[in-house]
Amino acid sequence: MRFGFSHRIVLKFRSISYPELTVIAGVILNSLVWCTISLLRYYSMMDRVFDSGIISLTLEYNLHYINIPFIMYMAGFSLDRLLFSPLILIDGIPGMLVIQEIALSVPAYIIFKLAQLKIKDNVSSMLISLSYLIYFPLAGAFYFDYHFQTFFILFFLLGIYLFETRHYKLSTLSLFLAGSVRFPFMIFPFLFVFLIFSKIVLNKGEIEYGVKKFAILNTLIMGVF
Repeated sequence: MRFGFSHRIVLKFRSISYPELTVIAGVILNSLVWCTISLLRYYSMMDRVFDSGIISLTLEYNLHYINIPFIMYMAGFSLDRLLFSPLILIDGIPGMLVIQEIALSVPAYIIFKLAQLKIKDNVSSMLISLSYLIYFPLAGAFYFDYHFQTFFILFFLLGIYLFETRHYKLSTLSLFLAGSVRFPFMIFPFLFVFLIFSKIVLNKGEIEYGVKKFAILNTLIMGVF
């Protein structure tokens, strides 16, 4: 039984192309490097105030106190501050910083899978994906304090990939999480859904039912939110 399971793992591993393995290795290496840098900055500077300290305080407050006006304010300002409150239980601020660096690195793999769908060339997809990891303005998000906005990249790209692979319910959830990282960010999922609506209008009856249902459902959710 163990041999059969390990054998399937080996076969699965061998089926992965070298460009995909390169991207996976890049994501892991990038996460390790930036986790090290971020934690060294945190411990050397004793960075327990500013944004990381403020956010960790609000997360802990959400877990230990029930204050309806405060919770309503947090939900309107950044719903993810409520949804991600359990993150504070994972080694406090250092754990939050590690999760942030991983969340910023993983989109490189999602970009690779999206590129595979569109251009169908593994090497080109790999180069596009790796260019995300070395995009220098992104270093600021990796280096500075913990922010919920950094999760937008992960959830938004994941939502698009799930939509392209026809996982419409999961795509809806991911786009909602992307838009709820902070008050103005919902405009980006809204624009994505608007483009889908435009495609439905231009193509009339040629769009599949699942896409139409996805567009209507997302419009209702974003309208209520």
